[in-house]
Amino acid sequence: RQVRIHDATCDTQFYIRTLSRPIIEHSRHVSFGPYAFEYPGSAAAMEAAGLGTDPGMWNQVDDFGWIKKQQSPNWRIIPESERVAPPEAPPIPETLNPKSQTLKPKP
Repeated sequence: RQVRIHDATCDTQFYIRTLSRPIIEHSRHVSFGPYAFEYPGSAAAMEAAGLGTDPGMWNQVDDFGWIKKQQSPNWRIIPESERVAPPEAPPIPETLNPKSQTLKPKP
């Protein structure tokens, strides 16, 4: 539920959903965007993790190495035009898909 990033560099991009403000320490040239990957059952998984509704904190980054009121030069928001599209989730094999299994009552 909390994202803390240490020593990240080299134009690393983070696509996150978190309940609190992300924190960076000793990091430079990092970018943030909203988590967008979906797969069958992802909504239920997010709900179970307490992240069912995106609180929109992904862009409220605290840089513990930058205490000035001005925007930290160490991170930025990824513009929509630069965001990487999430990959397509692979299909779930029938043997693992709970919707494809029929439950039979015990005698």
